[in-house]
Amino acid sequence: MVTHPEQTDRYIRCTLTLTVNDHCEDLDYGIWVSLSEKSFEDYQLNYNNESHEVSYFGWLANDIWGYEFENSIPTTVFTRTGD
Repeated sequence: MVTHPEQTDRYIRCTLTLTVNDHCEDLDYGIWVSLSEKSFEDYQLNYNNESHEVSYFGWLANDIWGYEFENSIPTTVFTRTGD
């Protein structure tokens, strides 16, 4: 969390996986996504719950080398269940 006098921003670390055509491996980016207070609290509450599978709406919160974005990019974060 990042707290400002007028607001608090909440971020989670995610993996953005891009499929590489004609290659045996994918390309994974470590990214930050901002979440609403409600989604962030649910994420924290269920962080260690290996059976909790959910999706959250968020906004991409960092630059990715080689890509330029004129506007904020909406995202959907999907949690993974334990193996």
